[in-house]
Amino acid sequence: MSHPLLELPAFQQSALNAELTRLPLGFIDIGARGGQHAHVEPLAARTAILAFEPDPDECIRMQAEMAGERTWARYDVEPAALAATAGEAILYLTRAPINSSLLRPREAFYRRFRAGGYEIAPGCWNFRFVLDYEQRCWCAGDKLRQ
Repeated sequence: MSHPLLELPAFQQSALNAELTRLPLGFIDIGARGGQHAHVEPLAARTAILAFEPDPDECIRMQAEMAGERTWARYDVEPAALAATAGEAILYLTRAPINSSLLRPREAFYRRFRAGGYEIAPGCWNFRFVLDYEQRCWCAGDKLRQ
């Protein structure tokens, strides 16, 4: 669903539209599982997404899904996590995959607030991967400018 502004003839003929077509808005999604936020979708045609998803299976799924997608001005999914420093970390996979995190879920928290889906998933393994903050941030800027 595109924003009504994008459909107006006056906007379509504007310098702003020409500029956003040439150089779309940049949106960086860190932890991209589940796709884009509904607030960004109305401007999809003028938005370039750079998404980071550390779960390799989810990243591959998203890359395949976006391969033929033409809703967005651009959509790239990188198989990586971002952090303040380079190194290794554990991605804790949870029952509700959207809750997976580099931070281990705190049982006292999710039990107190009766929040489901934060339990570490049985049968799933927590894998290690390299955090590559400086290179990915530099790369993100280039991708959004392309």
